[in-house]
Amino acid sequence: MFSSKTPSRILSCKSLVARSYFVLSVVSFLFSGCISDPITGPEVRARLVLPPQRVMFSSPVSSFVAPATGDMVIRWTRSPADTQLNFKGYYVQLWTSEWVIDASPVHQDSQKLIQLIDTAHVLKVTGRLDTSVTFRSLPMGTYTAFVWGEKATDTLGYSLDYAKWSFYFDPRPLQNPTNLQATSISTNTVALKWDYPASHLDSGSRGYVIYYRNPDIRNDSAHFGGSTRGNDTNSWTVNLPPLPSQILGAVEHEYQMWVKSIRNDSTFFYSDSNTVVWAGAERLPTQGGDSSIHPDSTHSIPVGSFRLIRHSIIFENVNSQWEVADDSGHTDQQITITPSGQSVILTAATDVSFSSQIDQARSLDTLFYSTPITSGFNQSSLTLDPAPDDLGRVIYVQLTDRNRVRGNKPEWARIFILHQSDGTFINPTMGGIDIQASYQPGVTPSIDAHLPYY
Repeated sequence: MFSSKTPSRILSCKSLVARSYFVLSVVSFLFSGCISDPITGPEVRARLVLPPQRVMFSSPVSSFVAPATGDMVIRWTRSPADTQLNFKGYYVQLWTSEWVIDASPVHQDSQKLIQLIDTAHVLKVTGRLDTSVTFRSLPMGTYTAFVWGEKATDTLGYSLDYAKWSFYFDPRPLQNPTNLQATSISTNTVALKWDYPASHLDSGSRGYVIYYRNPDIRNDSAHFGGSTRGNDTNSWTVNLPPLPSQILGAVEHEYQMWVKSIRNDSTFFYSDSNTVVWAGAERLPTQGGDSSIHPDSTHSIPVGSFRLIRHSIIFENVNSQWEVADDSGHTDQQITITPSGQSVILTAATDVSFSSQIDQARSLDTLFYSTPITSGFNQSSLTLDPAPDDLGRVIYVQLTDRNRVRGNKPEWARIFILHQSDGTFINPTMGGIDIQASYQPGVTPSIDAHLPYY
């Protein structure tokens, strides 16, 4: 009943099953070998050695040899890879170089390497300084330093990249500014001015750094007051912290300030610095200033920046703000204004006196002082005659504090009187004088003074 082909078909099916089983076994063997391959020893994975991120230089002052030779110390930050077992240290190259000026609109200046001066291997040693190297007795000039990370393997090699710094090396010591002076801009702002030192034009001169400290706090540390960008600036405005309100109820306070030269390797010099002690002082606003004054080629005066005084001057508190005003009623005047031909006479009240010193200036902000005005507060009147120059006059006043918390104590002020275009100090349209005014630091260290000075 069975066909003769039946056994043959059954044999073919068995053969197919056997072959399939063999293929699956081989695949299973291969995959099982990949997944369960045992680790019979340590596994080594190489990690890249990296260079430092920043390179710097300096020149020890003690190494300087005239006219312009000194030691060069190349420093760098630690490599992020310096904790790796394959990190051996650093490799340094020092080249002479020169700036290549790009005259195209892109202005991408670059450095051209001239000559390899020296190389150094600095090994990583625990407990020792391993991020600097010194090259001895180098002349002033332009250099470029390269620093690689160095790796220790069966074949010595370096990091794929490097840190680089190009700079002008000038080991000559700098001098510090001289004739430091100050002026009060506001209650907590003081402007400084100084004379350039002889080393001002040295190629290594980077600029000036300003510091201040509170002389009333014993061992007060120096506070950073700012730094100039470049060495072609000999002035700076310092923003000072206010005096704590619980001290005498005052706002202004004196600070000791000084300015130091800084070289392009961030080196300072401590041999010849000078200081000035000065306080901020309240600038008296000119509310409702004189709108008759217009800018011209001689003065360039902004409209409304001066107070027109036609009768008398009084320093008064208006809406909790001090200002200088024209006491037209002559009821509480401190300084009376009297025209006399082309001259003007200023007469002080009984509790007011003038200094014999009168300065010429273009504004209150252009006059600088080494110490506050201390001389000759014994004048009861001043006369301003016509003058051929185009400068205003600054007069100095000692007056009684009639209204403040410490009433009847001395305080000091300065008044700028505008020189008019006709050569006189009298406003040709309105009559009277155009003034600006501010308080100024006191002339004694007494805490009874409105503005202290030490």
